[in-house]
Amino acid sequence: MKQNVHTPLTDEYLQALEGMQAAEPDHFFYTRLRARMEAAQKTGSSFLLKPVLAIAALAVVLLLNTMAIIQQKETNKQPLHNTSPVEDFNKEFDINTGTNY
Repeated sequence: MKQNVHTPLTDEYLQALEGMQAAEPDHFFYTRLRARMEAAQKTGSSFLLKPVLAIAALAVVLLLNTMAIIQQKETNKQPLHNTSPVEDFNKEFDINTGTNY
């Protein structure tokens, strides 16, 4: 079992706590706080808080992404021809693999 040990140091701390009082805010603190909050509300909402602008920006981003994906797919299309992967590799990196015979 844990026993309560009273030492002069703990008694001194407890006496210091007994003399403490609750903190009081400065005069007109809440009035100034309310004025700041009302001023912040009057400046208006930010860009992202306006739903119409946020939806329009999202639509533009989605449109640009779709266009980029379509363009990438078109550039990656390769004509169908009967070449081996080695020939494709050589053509891609301009490597001559002709024979010397």
